[in-house]
Amino acid sequence: MKMNETTTTVIDRVETTNSERTGKRYAGSLRVWKKWCDENGISPLEADTLDVEDYLRDLYENKDYASSTLGVHRSAIKSFFSEAVKLSNNGRIQAPSKVSDMEANPVTTVTMSDVVTEKSDRRYTKRDRELQNRDETKGLTDSEATAVIDSVPSPSLRNEVLLRLAYQGMLRRGEVTGLKTSDIFLDEQRVVVRPETAKNGKRRTTYFQSSLLSPLKMWLNVDRKGHHDASTSDYVFLSDSGGKITGYHVGEIYRKAVEAAEIGQEVLYTDASGTDRLKYIFHDLRHAGAKRRWRNGCDLRTIQKLLGHESIEVTIDYLDVEVESLGDKAKASW
Repeated sequence: MKMNETTTTVIDRVETTNSERTGKRYAGSLRVWKKWCDENGISPLEADTLDVEDYLRDLYENKDYASSTLGVHRSAIKSFFSEAVKLSNNGRIQAPSKVSDMEANPVTTVTMSDVVTEKSDRRYTKRDRELQNRDETKGLTDSEATAVIDSVPSPSLRNEVLLRLAYQGMLRRGEVTGLKTSDIFLDEQRVVVRPETAKNGKRRTTYFQSSLLSPLKMWLNVDRKGHHDASTSDYVFLSDSGGKITGYHVGEIYRKAVEAAEIGQEVLYTDASGTDRLKYIFHDLRHAGAKRRWRNGCDLRTIQKLLGHESIEVTIDYLDVEVESLGDKAKASW
């Protein structure tokens, strides 16, 4: 098996051994990694720690990748070497002796501080930095979120329920599109996010408000039942053309609603691939829902669990919690 074929086999293995969402993301990152290695005369399977650091630094300094994206690439390459060792030890691939003799994954000692030199950049995405440069806050205000939801395109009931559920339940786009009817418990106003749709691959529970009950019931029990795929699909949100609604379709619904709401959509920047990145994105509904809960008295630990964050520090960064805000809540709760 030629080296290029071997590398492709390992990438395919990484994609299939992770969740569908993570696998596709890792595979995409690894194809970028392979291209960089080819351009620099390095075999991906024989790369060392310094090669990985140079690659990530190139993405950061020359391609303007955000630190959060660099973290995905780092995790993907770490998984690449782990799977290469397994395949080599089982005789599934003919890898260089460096792989079969590997005592430690070369990515293990690579830290983001080795790559992102400015401490202020490590917790922010490029979108965050662009908003900071414009002295603008991230995401939607409560009134803007309401305006967007009230401005959804047709079919209005489905689209309104979809956006309101994402806002109140603080759901990611992939979590919304992956919802099945069995994941929603109307009596408890509860939604279960299954591991296969969650970003971290872990099951969690979140909740919606009583104000959503009536339109949600109307969608599930009336409009959805009239859809031509209702009897063969378990998904909550079905597309006009058939099957479950896609992430792209959800993005288009949100884009049209933002434009109709006239809240000031604009291009923040153009990324390395030439794609325009907009000020308002679907994820803002999740972010706005979390910040609303925080302002209205919900504690950080509860919000962390509802969001599915691994650590409380991630939630604090996510909400951009200030020391003064923590102090006010501490004094008011005694």
